[in-house]
Amino acid sequence: MQRLFLMVVAGWISLGMNFGSVASAQDDARLGLSIRTPVLAESGSPAVLLSPVAGIKKLAFTITRKSDGKQFLFDVDGLKKGEKREFPFDQAEGTATYTARFDGNWQDGSQISFGIEFEAVSMGPLNIRIDKSGVDLDNKSLLLTSTRPVAKVEIRVEGQNGTVLGSGTEQFDGAAALRPLRAQWNQQPGTVGRIEVKVYDMFGFWAGMEVRPFTVEPWEDRIHFGFGSDVVEDAEKPKLNATLKRIEDALRTAQEEYGDSVDLRLYIGGYTDSVGTRPSNQDLSERRARSIGAYLVKQGLKLPVYYQGFGEDVLAVQTPDETENEQNRRTIYVISGQTPSITTAFPRANWKKYR
Repeated sequence: MQRLFLMVVAGWISLGMNFGSVASAQDDARLGLSIRTPVLAESGSPAVLLSPVAGIKKLAFTITRKSDGKQFLFDVDGLKKGEKREFPFDQAEGTATYTARFDGNWQDGSQISFGIEFEAVSMGPLNIRIDKSGVDLDNKSLLLTSTRPVAKVEIRVEGQNGTVLGSGTEQFDGAAALRPLRAQWNQQPGTVGRIEVKVYDMFGFWAGMEVRPFTVEPWEDRIHFGFGSDVVEDAEKPKLNATLKRIEDALRTAQEEYGDSVDLRLYIGGYTDSVGTRPSNQDLSERRARSIGAYLVKQGLKLPVYYQGFGEDVLAVQTPDETENEQNRRTIYVISGQTPSITTAFPRANWKKYR
């Protein structure tokens, strides 16, 4: 969407001209004179707009571009009171200064004779670029550039189910074109599914862009450890090798879509059943999650790895205390560019970085 501005111009009177008995500096106002500027070069041209407050019998005017002397000539044979007419003229992209001379007669026979000077702006497309590697979901900010000076940036953030998680407006007051700008937003907890960005230039035109962070649905696995042990057993390594391939496939897909600089991390959550004390299970689950991360890194995983244990605090199957249950001895994996939100599965955010 673009907004169109009309610039009302002030007239000047050349004292060397012979206006006749009724010429006045108010003729421009009586003509309802304005200039259509700025405009987008791809969708229109600057124009002189007329909407007179009284009928015009005849009007001729000449627009002269000061930079090269090019002239545009217009003749109007009759214009009714309140009738709207526009007279476009060609202009390359950029800003140009013009003079215009108006001569003619009102329907009552009185003379029209005055001149004006004005500027017109014709702009190329407003293009914005958001490097997805510059989208920082944890710090709620993104990096962008624009082909025109930026007045402000508006951001709207939605969750994966479409609910609004947050928004933000950053004022830049004409920051230079192509200068990298960091815009931030405020957000409630939740996994980001879509970021809508609007960049406004100094004339009120705007361009929009949508960013969808790369996401992989969390998945869980059951890796068997010896009683009270955090050592990965040989029999479990094929499972972890399959997990490594799944992670590498997801990373390859993300790089194809976002480029090699895509920012992704692996989060590993460890869980136990209710056999043992809560503190010991908390410690055990964290050590096991770390061991899984260490194994994946040793096998060549390139992603940063974060781990956390949740012990028996998040049972998949509710059981009495001191109850063995294989479904509760599990591992959950998340590949994301943002720290997992606090949820039922992840009731805490005390992630530790393995590397």
